[in-house]
Amino acid sequence: MSVAAQQQEKAPCPVIRLEGPPKNEQTGLIHGWVPVTLSAEVDGRKLGDTVTVKWSVSGGEISSGQGTPTITVVADPSQPIQRLNVTAEFDGLGAGCPRKATWASLIEVAIQEPWVKADEYGDIPRKQEGERLYGVAMMLRAYTSDLRLRIIPHDGPNRRNEKAARRAERARDYLIKKHGIEPGRIVLGPKNPSTKDPYHTQFALEFLIEPVKDLIPPCKEEPQ
Repeated sequence: MSVAAQQQEKAPCPVIRLEGPPKNEQTGLIHGWVPVTLSAEVDGRKLGDTVTVKWSVSGGEISSGQGTPTITVVADPSQPIQRLNVTAEFDGLGAGCPRKATWASLIEVAIQEPWVKADEYGDIPRKQEGERLYGVAMMLRAYTSDLRLRIIPHDGPNRRNEKAARRAERARDYLIKKHGIEPGRIVLGPKNPSTKDPYHTQFALEFLIEPVKDLIPPCKEEPQ
């Protein structure tokens, strides 16, 4: 028998496919707070004794399906925008064959409460503040135009110097000029300016995304 006859062609590596829910064509997001179901296929092979799968997730938790071709993932409903990364790792596909496949998407969580907190920070350097405001702008852009941003300044123990109010105005102007957020989608101040917040004892800026029926012009404090 010739050497050529003894050699056998190596079987091609199977292709791994991961499928998840459809994304919005314009935003690239998965909209709505619902559990996410993902499934994996390996060139039509069935999982069994020779082929096994292990799932790993960042940005969420596997609620069911670990070790099976289909899993259900839930994310944190308190975060308005979050990134979900899912990896399926297979054993038994053959030596030298790729074993992993990944799937990723941004998820927009539907607002179930009157508002969701987009961010909150204290007296941080301007460069770091710009990075945080970039994240706030991306969250606000991802939502529809009938939602607005409320910036609430907290002076902490130094209530008389109005530093927080000035920083809130600066943050609003930055979001408008740098990131193109419509002025009518930003409101400064708490819903009830006369109410003191006992939970903020230090300087802070709080950013809330809230649904509204009619957008109003920006103002330092919303009329009661």
